This record gives sequence, structure tokens and C-alpha cells, in this order.
Amino acid sequence: MAGEGIIIGISKTNERLQYFDFSEALSEDNVWLVTRCDKIFPFKTLDDLKGKTIGVVRGVSAGEEFDGQANRLFKIDDDTDVTEARFIKLYNGRADALIYLKTANSTSSELARELNQRYLPVEAKISAASPTFCVLDNPVVSVSVHIAQRKGLDQSPLQRINKAIISGKQNGKLKRVTASK
Repeated sequence: MAGEGIIIGISKTNERLQYFDFSEALSEDNVWLVTRCDKIFPFKTLDDLKGKTIGVVRGVSAGEEFDGQANRLFKIDDDTDVTEARFIKLYNGRADALIYLKTANSTSSELARELNQRYLPVEAKISAASPTFCVLDNPVVSVSVHIAQRKGLDQSPLQRINKAIISGKQNGKLKRVTASK
């Protein structure tokens, strides 16, 4: 029946807590700002984004504080989840930065290396004078990722999921699975 399934990979927000029951956390994700290295800017608080254009995947939350300031303090370039296209926009200067989610066990420099290997256009890899991608040192926010179901449903599936999550954390299997994201 409609509305009786589960949602995998959802973060908690105050609004969602009204409608869903959540499992134990599957993982922690950092929400990073990625920019061109030749256009890097300091980032410590959301005020540092004033007047900037930030690429965000449509429907993805970057934390309630960030979401609340979107199109107020800074402009959002609401985009599809085609990662390559988002990086091409950034490379071509159509955004000042983009939001990128990655498990919390990655550092900004490790993530920058990965993103440059994966998403830097071929012509930029050939020319040393071309800009590359940098990941700002401070994540926008860290969010926990959960499984959820609509409130009012039988709790036993969520209880079984919680037992599996706890067991997976204890034996290390969950970390290995979520590290591949």
C-alpha cells in the first residue's frame, strides 16, 4: 500500500520528524563546499556565502540552517543529480561553489583529489594552467543518514533494522558498506 514502505538514506529535519520515525544512524555525511581553486573564498559561517551562487541538487537538504538561508543570503542554483553536469557548471564559472555530500571519514584534501580525478574535464587535465577543484576546509554541516517510515506504522520492521544497524556498527560491517558511498 502507498506510504507503508521505508525510505533509505534520509536525514532528519524538524519537519520530517513530524511525519516519520527514524532508525539509528547509518552514517554521518559531511556537506562540503566545492569551488574552483582559482576562485576559493574563506568559509567559516553561512555569512561567508553572502552574494554567492551555490549549486545544490534539487530536493537535497544541506542542513536546516543552510536551507533556511537559501535564496536569502546566497543564491541557489537548483540542479538535477547529474554530478558531471554540476561540475561542468562550476568549472565554467556558472556557480561560485557547489554542495557535495561525502561520508564524514573523508578529509577535504582527500575529497578534492577524488573530485579532480573524477570530474575535472579532460582539457583541464591536459593544461596545467586550467583551474582545478578545491574543497573548502570546513564542512557546511554534518548530517546523520537514516532509514525512515511513516509515523503510525508497525514499529517492528524499524526495530529489526535498528538491531542490524547496531550489530553492523559493532562488527565493522556497516562502516565498510557506508565507506563506499
